[in-house]
Amino acid sequence: MAIQFARIEHVQRSAGAKACCKGAYNARTVIKDEKTNIIYNFQNRGDNVYHEILLPDHVDKKFKNTAVLMNEVERLEKRKDSVLLKDIVLALPDDKELTLEDRIIITHRLIEKREWVKEGLAVQVDIHEPHEGEKNWHAHLLVTTRRFTEDGKELSTKKAVDLEPKIVGGKYRIVIKEDQQIHEDLKEIINDYFKGLGLENRVDSIGINPQEHIGPLRMRSVLNQAMDRNEERRIAEIEHLSCRL
Repeated sequence: MAIQFARIEHVQRSAGAKACCKGAYNARTVIKDEKTNIIYNFQNRGDNVYHEILLPDHVDKKFKNTAVLMNEVERLEKRKDSVLLKDIVLALPDDKELTLEDRIIITHRLIEKREWVKEGLAVQVDIHEPHEGEKNWHAHLLVTTRRFTEDGKELSTKKAVDLEPKIVGGKYRIVIKEDQQIHEDLKEIINDYFKGLGLENRVDSIGINPQEHIGPLRMRSVLNQAMDRNEERRIAEIEHLSCRL
């Protein structure tokens, strides 16, 4: 049975994060931060099997380059506590019946359902394959917090605040969290995909927060492999180093 998991965090300056570092890390590539002249190099990790940057049709294709896009994100953000990007991680099915192409399709269906690109945002997509002995196929999505301008030559000076989760309800109002929405969307997409292939496989939905108690040790073990929190924390420290070629 497939394990389904979704997590969303923010790439924030207040936490010491950098868009160029995060973009390079997810893409397993090299990016020079034009503000700091620091070069981030993650080429040696070698587990990225799919990379693409999705843009609205009117946007200059130069932003298909991760370095160009992430430096544009950094250029527009002036505050020390700026939210640079949304960082979304999706656990993808490891079922033997699926190919890389199937996992790419599932990832794109989630992006299409969320309508980020349709709303004028850019999405960097990276799919990482499991290391030997593991089963943690997963996709990383970096979503801009600003739309592109009408001429498509730069990001807007205004945040896309209208796309943030809405408060719903009457007397007892609640906020529908985006990670919960993505979690449910992904579950539906994966199960529909299995049905389309004529498979009886179904998602084992085990939660949104990897730090929660989520049941049997087997499930927690697989999830911890998929989301190596120690490695994620090291990202914030890398900004202090010159990762030179």
